Amino acid sequence: MLILVVTLSAMFALNWQLTLMIALFLPLMAASILLYQHLSNRQLKQVRNKLSDLNVKLSESIEGDADYPSFWAREALAAGI
Repeated sequence: MLILVVTLSAMFALNWQLTLMIALFLPLMAASILLYQHLSNRQLKQVRNKLSDLNVKLSESIEGDADYPSFWAREALAAGI
C-alpha cells in the first residue's frame, strides 16, 4: 500500500492530469484482477484434484509392478532355482 501511495504521489507531482486519468482505471484493473483470481482458483483446484488422482493411480501401478519380481523370486526359491 505504501508503494502505491508513493507512486501516485510521484506521478501526481510530475503530471497531475495524467495521474487522475490513470487513477480512474485503478478500480477497473483491481476488479479484473480479483475476477481472474477467483476464476483461476476454481480451475486450479480442478487441476490439482485431477493431478492427485493421476498420482494415486501411478503410485498404485508402480507399487503393483514391484510385487511381480518378489512373487517370481519366491516361486524360484520354492522351486530351488
